[in-house]
Amino acid sequence: MVGPAPIPHLPSEIWLMVLECLPPSFFQQDIGRLAVSKRWYSLAFPAFYPRIEFTPRVISRLVHRKSPAMDETRAMLRKSLRCVDIVLDGLPEQPPALPDEYEPDTDLVCFNTPANLVRFSVMLLEYRELKTVRFAARWPNRAWPADPLQTDYLNIRSLQPYLSVLTHITSLDLDLCGTDILGEDDGAAAAGDDDDSDNSDDNDNDNTDASSPIHFCNFIRPLLSRLTTLRLRMRSICALALQPLAGRPVTVRNLSLSLYLGRVSENNPKLNASRMCPRLGLRGFTRNVSLLEMQSAMRELIEDMPVATPVSTRGMGTGPGIAPGPGRGRRAEIVHLAPSGEVHVWDAATDVCVRDVSVEPMRLPLCFEAKLPDTPCFLYM
Repeated sequence: MVGPAPIPHLPSEIWLMVLECLPPSFFQQDIGRLAVSKRWYSLAFPAFYPRIEFTPRVISRLVHRKSPAMDETRAMLRKSLRCVDIVLDGLPEQPPALPDEYEPDTDLVCFNTPANLVRFSVMLLEYRELKTVRFAARWPNRAWPADPLQTDYLNIRSLQPYLSVLTHITSLDLDLCGTDILGEDDGAAAAGDDDDSDNSDDNDNDNTDASSPIHFCNFIRPLLSRLTTLRLRMRSICALALQPLAGRPVTVRNLSLSLYLGRVSENNPKLNASRMCPRLGLRGFTRNVSLLEMQSAMRELIEDMPVATPVSTRGMGTGPGIAPGPGRGRRAEIVHLAPSGEVHVWDAATDVCVRDVSVEPMRLPLCFEAKLPDTPCFLYM
């Protein structure tokens, strides 16, 4: 039998271009494709790890499994990991009936628990090259239409370390469209040291138990004064999330807020849009968040966002004066479902709303036209 052909001795730059063109599924279908040779591994792994989804099972193995191979993997991640993509898809389903001799997989037993996520956040403290964290809590089944009445599954104790402990990151992407954030029995869901007198009236978390959603917007406010890039997609949100804490300068230069949760329901478009935050005494109140209210709050916020750093243009062939440095401006936008069924992106700086052509429009029932999520919504081309 003829063995596999040896890897051609091409320059590393050529191989890196090839690796960048490979789809994410190339290595996920067969992890052995990383181990063709030592040189190939050194080239392929840095191109592969940014595409890894750190699911509860992967996190469980990283924090628990002890072996020379896993130690080597952790060491390489510690050296080169710049972006981590944490993905939760709800609680694992247990078999309806287990035989007496059934021995549960240790990964399944302990994954998706607050303890593992906290251990993983402590591990990430040592990853000093890490700059971006993406934390997604999605619908439990991506292949089927989402159930808006499903049980909330993410506890604040699982998420809070990624908001307050990882102070060396500069970019955070929170996609919490699949669940509201649950509190804790001991009242630990309060915003803690980041609370001040300005939000004491809005903090509904002290009396929230572990089975009830908390007012999570209080945890978003400190991030406006620590990160440079923030992306949010939350099932429940209000304008408080766009109000920085008093006395703290705004550091965020790029802010994207999506009020569009995806194609949750074809029959009831309201389920495709974010709703107002749950408040004490209004747990069953599910009105969609006001687009006009969020736009107003974002207009005020962008005024406090840092402007582009001016640089001199003298001697650069552009005439006298100053110009902003490339890519160092500020941007704030809201993604929402328009009454036409299209997904629109509204720019707070220009007050212009354009269609997101990458998302296929929905056909809304006639009874919902011009009602979701708020009118008017003008399209400027």
